[in-house]
Amino acid sequence: MAFLHVPQPSGTGFFVFPTDPENVQARAAHDATRVYPVPAFERHLDPRTFERLKTRVGGGRLAIVGLWPEDAVLKKWELIVGGETVFFLTKTALTSHGTIVLAERSRSLAEQLFGRGAGGGHELLTFLVDVSPLSLTLAQFNEALGRKAGQSFRGFTNLSKEQIQRLEERHGSIHGFLASAAPKPAAAP
Repeated sequence: MAFLHVPQPSGTGFFVFPTDPENVQARAAHDATRVYPVPAFERHLDPRTFERLKTRVGGGRLAIVGLWPEDAVLKKWELIVGGETVFFLTKTALTSHGTIVLAERSRSLAEQLFGRGAGGGHELLTFLVDVSPLSLTLAQFNEALGRKAGQSFRGFTNLSKEQIQRLEERHGSIHGFLASAAPKPAAAP
């Protein structure tokens, strides 16, 4: 069973991950667009967790990001069951999105991926598939969610049901929103 093409997240909803360097959650050298082969995680995960990961994504490739275990972040991260959508953004733009297939806490794997010290402390790991670029200003994203255009996201958080309903009303569906936010192909000369 893969979470690659679900009409709605099968998990607990939608999350936002700010990636600005001054945000504590973005201080690790993680890159949501960098992919790893699934077998590379076998020695870092307990056998049961690795089997669950393989069942969800097969032998393919996935991205991984880590979160610093602040209390507020930990409470949101613990809601993850797999199938959720996460939006990555900066102070000015929505940059990409992906589907979460697994959340696992591992300081040792975080250190392997992000380095020791501050990077290794991002031990709340989120395994992602289908990370795809988006090209939308933060003001446009906020407007689609029914937020004030200039509002920023201060940390890893989940979007409310009302915000998602607003987004779906304006774009017909989550897929309609993602299609409208996808980067436009360059015009042919």
